[in-house]
Amino acid sequence: MPKKKIASRVGPKATLITLAPTDLDAGLMWLEGLGEPKFRDSVLHELFRKMKERGEIKWFENIHGRMDKGVDYILVIETELERKAIGIQVKGKP
Repeated sequence: MPKKKIASRVGPKATLITLAPTDLDAGLMWLEGLGEPKFRDSVLHELFRKMKERGEIKWFENIHGRMDKGVDYILVIETELERKAIGIQVKGKP
């Protein structure tokens, strides 16, 4: 059937649904659909909270919009031999 007829039957209020071929692709599509603020303020915050709970990081803070331009999160990792502060910048581009 020609594409024109399919499009005319669907109508102007149709929703395009894209199915990902793999679970990884589906996860990436979901992340890209969240947007930068939601990913930064919800997903990363929860991830870092769980990492702190398990002792994988010592401390974290969302500093987006404050202090250092471009850095969104600061993480502190501490071992017996070293202490590191890491700055993470989040970008909402695929």
